[in-house]
Amino acid sequence: MVNFETDEAHQEREIDAKTREITDLFHHAENVLKRFGKQSEDTTLSVADRTVRKNMQMSMARKIQGLSMSFRSTQKVFYVCFQKRVPF
Repeated sequence: MVNFETDEAHQEREIDAKTREITDLFHHAENVLKRFGKQSEDTTLSVADRTVRKNMQMSMARKIQGLSMSFRSTQKVFYVCFQKRVPF
C-alpha cells in the first residue's frame, strides 16, 4: 500500500536538500569571488591588472546575482506548483 503522505514528505525533504545544496554553491561562489576581489587589492599588481581583476569581479558578481535571482524565482514557482500538485 502506498502512503502518499510519506511520499510527499520524502519529496519535500529531497527538494529542501537540493535547495540547500544549490544555495550552498551560490555562497561558495560568492566567497571565491570575494577572495578574488581581495587579491585585486594587491599593491604589487599593476594598475591595469587591478582594474582587470575588479572588472572581472564585478562581471562575475552580476552573473552570480542573476543566476541566484533566477533560481529563487523558479524555485518559488516550483514550490507553489508542488504544493498545489500542478505540473511544473
